Amino acid sequence: MKRIFTIAVAAIALTIANLPAARADGLIHQLPADGSWVQFDMTGEGVRPNGQVSVKIKGTVTVKSVGREPVDGADCRWIELEMVMEGERGGGQPEGRTSFIKLLIPEKHLAAGQNPLDHVKKAWKKEGKDGNSVALDLTGNGAPEVKRMDELLNAGIASSEKKGDVEISVPAGKFRCTHLKGQESQAGGAVDVEIQTWLANDVPFGVAAYRHSKMRKSNGQSQGGRSMELKLSKSGTGAKSAIAN
Repeated sequence: MKRIFTIAVAAIALTIANLPAARADGLIHQLPADGSWVQFDMTGEGVRPNGQVSVKIKGTVTVKSVGREPVDGADCRWIELEMVMEGERGGGQPEGRTSFIKLLIPEKHLAAGQNPLDHVKKAWKKEGKDGNSVALDLTGNGAPEVKRMDELLNAGIASSEKKGDVEISVPAGKFRCTHLKGQESQAGGAVDVEIQTWLANDVPFGVAAYRHSKMRKSNGQSQGGRSMELKLSKSGTGAKSAIAN
């Protein structure tokens, strides 16, 4: 069940106006004051090659700024993601999991059009609220764990379409947003990715809603895939880290 949860960490095993191109980034489009946090309600599913849903997940994803630390003269920020997930496969009993990952990233790379995961200086993880905090070796086995977060933290799609002044209703309320939608093929055409982002300047980190889908194919035939949707439910200040380092 572990990989099911790792797109958010939960990888699941879900008229555009002709305006200038933009980038549809992940969950960090702008950097708020340290201590800021946002929480999203999350749903997702994995599908088989025939389109049948094989697994469903639901839960929350929380993004927090939990400290600052200079590295090699650069101002860096500790960004922590908390993922509380429940997955159900094939009508079986739901399985739950809580995971934490904390990343130290230069502030200049926590912005639109930047891929934070390419610039991680330090990383820690914890499984379960009472689990042990573990430092990740970024030159060894820890590197893949960081890269698994790429469906939540990424540089977006370079040529995304943009539509301004879109109203969206999420659990946290109604927001006037800029809607970005981008599609691209990756891995030599073997993976089709679509990202949609609803940007709101008055939300910490700048994102009110987010959708990501990744579909695999071989010789033109579907190999299945996964998708997820996140909607802002809460935000605030005074964030504290759940990981001791």
